[in-house]
Amino acid sequence: AGWLESVVIGVFGTLFLVALVIGFVHGHARRITHHREWMMRAFAVGLAIATTRLVAIPAIILIGEDADGMLVVLLLFTVAFVLHGLLAELWIRHTRRHSKLATRLAKSAWRTSPVGSG
Repeated sequence: AGWLESVVIGVFGTLFLVALVIGFVHGHARRITHHREWMMRAFAVGLAIATTRLVAIPAIILIGEDADGMLVVLLLFTVAFVLHGLLAELWIRHTRRHSKLATRLAKSAWRTSPVGSG
């Protein structure tokens, strides 16, 4: 499962970096809502890695490190990434309506602050 594991980690690592870059660009352009959403996506991918490690280590201990054990770990990686991604998207969509007011308040606070007015 070595090359397959590398593919899964590479795909989600790329998604993590893309989400961070897009989030940074939106933050730099003061598009707070979009920045928030993309940073949540990046956080979900990062959290999936931590969750996988917590679940994979006991799985390796219980199953062993043979070929089938590594396939189980690969499956855990994939499930954790997809599950965290779906949960993040559901949360983003659920809170999107509620965050519009917060975004307007943040923009008005930025315009009136000494940092934002310069």
